[in-house]
Amino acid sequence: MNDSDPKSKADVLGAIDSAWTTLVSFFEPLTGAQMTVPTDAAGWNVKDHLVHLAVWLQAVPALVEGRSLAAALGVSEETYREGFDAVNAELHRQTQHIALDDVLRRLRDTHASTRDLLEKMDEQDFFRPFNHFQPASTRTYPIVRWIIGDTAEHYLEHIPWMRAIIESDPG
Repeated sequence: MNDSDPKSKADVLGAIDSAWTTLVSFFEPLTGAQMTVPTDAAGWNVKDHLVHLAVWLQAVPALVEGRSLAAALGVSEETYREGFDAVNAELHRQTQHIALDDVLRRLRDTHASTRDLLEKMDEQDFFRPFNHFQPASTRTYPIVRWIIGDTAEHYLEHIPWMRAIIESDPG
């Protein structure tokens, strides 16, 4: 563990709840056009960012349940081994056609089910090593880092990118 890691289950859940509120407060006032029309240089719109968050959230239950992270993300093991950029490119290709209402529903549902799973976990499980849950992995850092990274930190990481997309639209 390092100094920036949450120190308790309550810290983890509090960080997730706070970041979720910030994320929802960002996207709820947006119009459908704001979420689907303007794009960044990579061709991503706000909806693409939101579905990306929803898909990556699926990795949290897979991690703690010992399931394949690649399968949870819907990519091949080969693509997963290529790293985050390859996974994200494949996820964008797979999900860009999904309707906005479906994306928003999926994000809310996945957040809620992931949050519920985390609420039910024993406190000590948050601080077990990654390879306790994924025995084939060589990663030994506490899973709390992955959990926070795919929830609270991920939510907050994408807000400035989405805001830049909205602000770049002259319409």
